[in-house]
Amino acid sequence: MKGSRFVRDNAPSRERGIGKKEESTINTSKHNKTNGRRASVPIGCRDFNQFSLKAKQLILTTRGDKITTVPGAPDCFIQNLGKNLGLSSTIKQTAELIAEIKPILGTYEDYLHVISSEVISKYHQGTHNHMVQVYWFLCLLHKLIKEEGPEALSDYGTEERRVLQHLAYKLPEERWQKVELAGIVHDVCKSAFFLDFWLETGAFNASQISLVPFHTSLFIPLAEMLEVDPEVTALSVLHHYVIKEYPGTDIVSLFDSLMLDDTFCFMVEAINYADNYSALRAKRPEYRPEGVESFSHDDSMAMIREIAHGKNIGTWIINCIEKLYGSGSLDNVFPEETRIYA
Repeated sequence: MKGSRFVRDNAPSRERGIGKKEESTINTSKHNKTNGRRASVPIGCRDFNQFSLKAKQLILTTRGDKITTVPGAPDCFIQNLGKNLGLSSTIKQTAELIAEIKPILGTYEDYLHVISSEVISKYHQGTHNHMVQVYWFLCLLHKLIKEEGPEALSDYGTEERRVLQHLAYKLPEERWQKVELAGIVHDVCKSAFFLDFWLETGAFNASQISLVPFHTSLFIPLAEMLEVDPEVTALSVLHHYVIKEYPGTDIVSLFDSLMLDDTFCFMVEAINYADNYSALRAKRPEYRPEGVESFSHDDSMAMIREIAHGKNIGTWIINCIEKLYGSGSLDNVFPEETRIYA
């Protein structure tokens, strides 16, 4: 089946790096494994000593404590993330309650939306706009698949892809909601970097590119802090995985059991290609060749096709994107005036 091949063909090396298994506490005990949706109830008291080191550091820095860090070390990124999270009075108060072993009033969904709207929009409006675009793209994809059925996912005819297409059509609403939620929060941990890193104009160099996937690993201690659903966590962490490797880390191996599920692999591909299409189409000076602010639909699709065919993944989404674009559904998400052609 697709899941096992997807993991093993792209499995990263088991070198020491960020996201080591022994430091993760991705807890599935409070989540329903059948429909994957967490009951919307407040998060109860938890023993602070049971949190992982990175989660403890994140909680403490979010409430305003100072921790000793070495510039450039992982803890430095945790401290930056905590400082930015603490700019929201809601999140700062939540961290205080967690550190004091008191219950908090909201659900993880509530807090993720607060982080997106109150933290990221202040940190970098472009990143916030991108996450909103990914969210709406995924909502439109959901609507298309549900209305047109597996035919909307017509692909290149392999039995493996046909199985996946039918799984996508039957994906329960609760799991679609998790894909959409991950879309609107997948880049929140970019705020762990100094803003200048993301404002650099022109194409990234090799050293900068190697750091980009790192921000996704920082969602793991944030997820632990807020008891985020494991699938939402995995989608947020793995949203670069389909087209990028995670060398020097074993982040992906934390989610091996999920990646063996063909349906979950569909969910990963959905958010990955939504992220990439949005990143290409949106008007932004970052990550671009000189003189280019955004790419046309045709140019974006040419790059996506090259990625999909090269890795033999995600090809089902090409037909879906073309349908959405041809119907005009994407016009409000990516307005015509933002298209500046090379």
